[in-house]
Amino acid sequence: MFGKNGASRFCAFSILTLLMLCSIACRGEQAARDLAKEAAEECRAGVLPEGSEVLGKVTRLPERKQSPVHLVGLPFEVQGQTRHGPQSNVEVLEADAIRAWPIVATPRGPRRQSPPFATPIGRADKLLLQIAQSAIEEAEVTVVPSDQSLDAMERYHRTVQLDLPASNDPTHSFEIALEPLLRSPWRTPRASGSSRFQIEVTAEIPVEALRRVEVRALSARFEGAAAATRIDGPSGSLRPGFHLWSGAALLIPVEAAAEPRTLAFYLHAPIGKPTVVASMTDKSTSKTLTAPGRGWTRHELEIPPSAGGELRFAAGGSGVVLIGDPTLWVAPEPTRPPDVVLYMVDTLLASRLGALGSTIPDVSPVMDTLFNEGLAFVRATSTSAWTKPAVTSLLTGVYPFTHRVGTSKERTRVPDEAPMLQERFRDAGFRTLSSSASPLGSAASGLARGFDLAHPPAHWASELGPLAHPSAGQVQDALLSFIDEDPSRPVFAYLHTLEVHEYSRPMFARGSARETPYDRAVRRQDALLGELLATYKKRQRDLIIVLVSDHGESFGEYGLKAGHGYSLRQNQVHVPIVFHGPRWLPRGRVIEPASLVDVAPTLLDLFSLSPLPYAQGRSLLPGSSEAPAAVFAERTWFPWDPDGYHLVARLGRDGSKSVLGYPKPISWNLAENPCEDSAHARPIDAKARADLQRFVQEQEAAADWWDMAYGITKPAPIDSDEIARLRALGYVE
Repeated sequence: MFGKNGASRFCAFSILTLLMLCSIACRGEQAARDLAKEAAEECRAGVLPEGSEVLGKVTRLPERKQSPVHLVGLPFEVQGQTRHGPQSNVEVLEADAIRAWPIVATPRGPRRQSPPFATPIGRADKLLLQIAQSAIEEAEVTVVPSDQSLDAMERYHRTVQLDLPASNDPTHSFEIALEPLLRSPWRTPRASGSSRFQIEVTAEIPVEALRRVEVRALSARFEGAAAATRIDGPSGSLRPGFHLWSGAALLIPVEAAAEPRTLAFYLHAPIGKPTVVASMTDKSTSKTLTAPGRGWTRHELEIPPSAGGELRFAAGGSGVVLIGDPTLWVAPEPTRPPDVVLYMVDTLLASRLGALGSTIPDVSPVMDTLFNEGLAFVRATSTSAWTKPAVTSLLTGVYPFTHRVGTSKERTRVPDEAPMLQERFRDAGFRTLSSSASPLGSAASGLARGFDLAHPPAHWASELGPLAHPSAGQVQDALLSFIDEDPSRPVFAYLHTLEVHEYSRPMFARGSARETPYDRAVRRQDALLGELLATYKKRQRDLIIVLVSDHGESFGEYGLKAGHGYSLRQNQVHVPIVFHGPRWLPRGRVIEPASLVDVAPTLLDLFSLSPLPYAQGRSLLPGSSEAPAAVFAERTWFPWDPDGYHLVARLGRDGSKSVLGYPKPISWNLAENPCEDSAHARPIDAKARADLQRFVQEQEAAADWWDMAYGITKPAPIDSDEIARLRALGYVE
């Protein structure tokens, strides 16, 4: 076939290729060894102060007297009728029709394929599936345009994996957002709005198990002439608000006031070209507006003093209009409180910062400055070793054993009635924003609730760079744009970044031989945070920033598994907690135990706001409360290790650490053995064992109270864009 010379060249090429692949593999193994070696050295070199030293005093901010009136949640009346409703915008296939689907060969294996749906791609919204119990425990669903030929990679990005575990419920129900699956993942225009699509289901599922397939058009999402809802608006942004069909009107009672007020609201038209007339029924004020088909536009309506009665939104033209976060504001106070930015750096191990002993020069100068100028808790501990339970603890002040989000299943979320930190600031007159590069820190955990605007990762789906996720710069830019909408009001913002979590990306592979990819990711994150702080300084806008992380990272040191979520070793749970705001907070380093559950109580104390009920943390402000004898961390479940150990760790004020849940209880003195070398572990003492057992019992009782007050934590609906993000983060296959 090749001839003699051709065969020789082919063999030589094959040998060179094999050698090159071996070289690449060796370099990868060497990089992993370097990470583990440096992690061990950083652990041994890390130096913590022997005592706390805090300089200055706390200046608490007074409780705000003027609170806005958020109209979503108030009683309202709907006038007028609409012919648009879900019945005419839902396409249903029952079992008999599904049995006729043929099995076809695809690049992802044999699939049972539907005929093209009548709903055009441009109008498709949700896919609902009902699958009966069978011997199959998981399946895939792929959504494909009928007029396009897709390769394996394109099908991969349009595929959702479904878990079908055995349960008492005879039928599994799934809700899948269609728009992200039909959108091209390669930044090219999505398929024509008039073209059709098909779905493909794993052929191994018995055909009789496919009970019902339902496709809902976009208009079916807006059931009824008008309703209050959490609006999934353009670019994946989430706002509380109303939908209103043309021909209908929405009336909301408004009490008269002695001073003028401003009604601020946003408009967007997902369907048609509606117009909106916003007015008071006493005819004291009125404004006619056109809702845009792309993006949100912000509008204001001045409400004169003593005007009262009902606020009326009337929709004309055609289609449906979304009215986002209508809020009545009084005139801004003469002195605006500082903004509050809760800045979450995902996967940031505290001991890898320069301020806490990193040997890499200038790896984190900006964060080091926050440590040196702020109130820093150098022995702070996360409540968990992975994101979902940890961030939920941060915003609720409750341990994972109580809230149980992310402690048994991927899709669990905060109950709708459970109070969270952002709601307290929203009620106090702060405009609230969530800007999260991780779905686990946003809607996928039920944490987008309580924000005036929430940007989950889907907001940036068409603008991703080499990080393959929203960058810290994009997350921060969303905050600056939000401020620009109304600079006179204070802002509470939760920002969640992924640069450090994604340290294995190629963008962090090159650099100084002294640095690991993790160090480069930390340096990149640090520089981007510095840009945000510089912008605040340039604008002369007051800021209190709280730097935190959800968990750390293991690099394979001491033979432990690399990654996070697998254990409660210090490299998994030692996180930064720093409060920085020199005008209001003292500076210093505190060695007493601190936890993520303490962050919300501390901020509420600083701003004189009412505490969260059932919160299990304490205020960390000096003099507010006595430091506890210990804080705790829990590991009950992790997506990549669902059958792993159930662990509970106790970190004592004296530097002791004890863990229940290994094959045998284990304990360390972190002052003598900061790296938790197993060879120097010792049996757990009776007091620590009793504390751990008491903590577990108290948590079980608290979970019962939590359920009675707010309901049991429930699974969130599947959102295909969130599934794609979680897959890219390594949390789902």
